[in-house]
Amino acid sequence: EIRHSALPAGDIPQRTHQRILVREGYIRTSSERYDIEDMDEMIHLTNDAIQKKGDRYGKYEPANKLSYNQFQRYLDTAFPHKHYNF
Repeated sequence: EIRHSALPAGDIPQRTHQRILVREGYIRTSSERYDIEDMDEMIHLTNDAIQKKGDRYGKYEPANKLSYNQFQRYLDTAFPHKHYNF
């Protein structure tokens, strides 16, 4: 799950609207390996309320979260010939 924030800003009476996009978000990960056949919520739901109940919570990354830079490093390492640019 990719989380990114935007802050609505502007002057409502003047009807000028702007959005401030926060540069860094985060990616929430699952503690379990993905399996489309297994309907276990620990596989498919990445929110903390579910994941923190699992034995493997935080095993792969602290609090099951990666920064965008951490995710890019993972892509660079796991798929060096693909040149993914997250």
